[in-house]
Amino acid sequence: MKRFSIVFAVFALFLTAGTAALAVFPTPDTSVTVTLKQGYYENALVWFFCTDTNDINFSSTNQFPYRILTFAPLLTSAYDYDPLDPTDGAIVFVNTGYQQGPLFTAVPTQDDYSGIWSVVFIKWLPGKARQVTNTAAPGAGNIAGFPILTGLLKEADLVTTYGTSKSDVVVDCPIVAVGPLDNGVWQRDNVDPTTLYRLPQVIDIDFGDFNKTKKTVKLPAWYAYCQERFPDSPAPRFYIDRCTVIIPDVEDYVLADRLGANRAPGLDDIDVDNSQDFFYIDGWLFGDGSFITGGPPGILAAVNQYPVLEWAPNGMGIGKDRNTNRAYTPVMDFTILEGGASFPFTPANKKVVFVNNWSYLDTILIPGLVYTEVPDHRVNAPITSFIRIGRK
Repeated sequence: MKRFSIVFAVFALFLTAGTAALAVFPTPDTSVTVTLKQGYYENALVWFFCTDTNDINFSSTNQFPYRILTFAPLLTSAYDYDPLDPTDGAIVFVNTGYQQGPLFTAVPTQDDYSGIWSVVFIKWLPGKARQVTNTAAPGAGNIAGFPILTGLLKEADLVTTYGTSKSDVVVDCPIVAVGPLDNGVWQRDNVDPTTLYRLPQVIDIDFGDFNKTKKTVKLPAWYAYCQERFPDSPAPRFYIDRCTVIIPDVEDYVLADRLGANRAPGLDDIDVDNSQDFFYIDGWLFGDGSFITGGPPGILAAVNQYPVLEWAPNGMGIGKDRNTNRAYTPVMDFTILEGGASFPFTPANKKVVFVNNWSYLDTILIPGLVYTEVPDHRVNAPITSFIRIGRK
């Protein structure tokens, strides 16, 4: 992960008394409702939603099937497309000549799945456009097969830019379900995720109706502390925010199980220099416990300590309200913090180590051995909203 500490002014320590709502991650603090879009994976229906992109044009226009997304330019490093093997990797194919949802090349639990996708456009030759719902060769028994790309029967080219996009496009689009959602039953049989899969953490689903009403799902969400740079500030000055994050995709199977998230092994393939920190202070003294017991049961049990993230977007959507914090990315390195050798063990002093900004953790508390880092793989944690609570 990139360390920006050199350019930081050291933050003052923010102290606070506990509030009525005790923060005990991984118990959710709130929920977020998202609208589902429909795509395909090897002829199976795929239901997904999108949150972030590295492409300013994708983030500023309503392009089917995407909603307006949060601009996260660091996602560019996640782009992974080999033209010599166009169906390998975490690719989503966008059919430019036929009105349909995108074609995904992985589903949750598979090695390439991360929830984050390199976009490749299918650009048809004149008169050749048709539906594509799988990556197998087309034929009499597979009329929606992948386009022929070479030879006399060539149908299309695969291109990395199209329309308003001028460079390689990456989108953060977690998968919520594989298989039909038209029977009004949320089946949770994930034996074969290539044909039937459901995101375990879903709290509720609105199936819509026969008049094509939008399908929506309610997901658990967590509060976290994060920071954003002052806009147009000549010196490094920052807001301290309380942001809301969802965590639909997780690399580690233990953490994925705790959060009810998609198992996403492909998160490990994304460039580590373009991720950011997700610090979870679990309350244990180093070596005395583990995350899977859940929540801070130790010396920090009485402290309202949300997780601490490195960066937040300073805007969402389009125009003057869009994100201009180029350090924000939803790809985060999940790290447990346990009390280290310099941790103040006196119960009366335990709130001294309460912290609501990443800079203080990274430049003072962790180097000073107040906390010890226990790395625990990657998460896809898009920030869905934020509230400014302080500044430095």
